[in-house]
Amino acid sequence: MKTNNEYRSDREVLERILEFVEIIAKAMSEPKQITARDIGLISDKDLMRILGISEKTTRAMRNDKTLRYITIGRFIFYKMDDVEAMIREKLSRS
Repeated sequence: MKTNNEYRSDREVLERILEFVEIIAKAMSEPKQITARDIGLISDKDLMRILGISEKTTRAMRNDKTLRYITIGRFIFYKMDDVEAMIREKLSRS
């Protein structure tokens, strides 16, 4: 048979578990802002900055189909896998 102290301890443990469940439920209910990087995309501006190339160069790569792209509204994105493949290809030619 449990004593009053054991009941209090059990109750405290259950209350603590309930607190964690409420924290988790709250975190899951709040919408998470997903960024382009979360889904493997890089913006046109970031690509220019990272590779040290101009807007004219990225436009040329898009036009000659060297690099596939996605437009979302007025923004241009590239798949990281495509960027990496393009870089590997360029390096293998050198």
